[in-house]
Amino acid sequence: MQDDTVRTYDELEQQISSLSLLGMTPQYFQAEESNSNFLPQFLKGQSVSPLTIEIVQWLPFRESLDLIYKNIQLNSYSQESPVRSLVITSALPGEGKSTIALGLATCAARLHKRVLLIDADMRSPTLHKKLNLPNDRGLSTLLASNGNIDSRDVIQSSNSTIDILTAGPIPSDSVTLLSSEWMQKLISRFEQEYDLVIIDSPPVLGTVDTIQIASCSGGVVAVGRIDRITRGEFSQAISVLQKLNLIGVIANAVKELPHSYKSVDEDDEEDE
Repeated sequence: MQDDTVRTYDELEQQISSLSLLGMTPQYFQAEESNSNFLPQFLKGQSVSPLTIEIVQWLPFRESLDLIYKNIQLNSYSQESPVRSLVITSALPGEGKSTIALGLATCAARLHKRVLLIDADMRSPTLHKKLNLPNDRGLSTLLASNGNIDSRDVIQSSNSTIDILTAGPIPSDSVTLLSSEWMQKLISRFEQEYDLVIIDSPPVLGTVDTIQIASCSGGVVAVGRIDRITRGEFSQAISVLQKLNLIGVIANAVKELPHSYKSVDEDDEEDE
């Protein structure tokens, strides 16, 4: 009775009755088969984390993210102008926001969108580790330069439609950099140069970083991991994000998705 952890999708849904549930991603199980043709160009030929590759190309995860991305698009169309920059955050570390940010970027790229994926977690950056990319220069470098460094010299481009801006060296004061006028100018410029800017931001609880990032971005998506987040922590995070531009919530690591697609052959076999 003292355990306040959200254990099921239904429990999470009850917590967000007044919000839009953008979709659910399944709890990861090792993929039985892989499809290397699905991988974006920046993952091909890289010594990236095997788990990152497996999750991103795992069919149930991929199809769930496709639906979530479409729901984000539909929600943004209801606003005065489509969302061009999207912050992905969570209440706590370890809820899967970085993997979901990467998955959403890949979904958009598959639909021929020009995407910039930014790691704005300058306290505990992970994107460069997942993708085995250098992190000697990144977002912190651009913000500290006050416009004296060309962003094109820092953004890591590939032959695909996804560009990567890692977090860069960890600064002594991330809040000062993220709240600067140059941060607003950078995001505004990126929105003009790309179809979609996806920003992997720090967790909401405990720091003000995400609030600063969201204040200059088009929309925010919150990730809630089943069996990880408590009702109290989730409610606290949502109450903060609702004061900003919260689009909706993604339920991550759902053990059994309530809806699944079956092929005609599978249905025929069951009928037999």
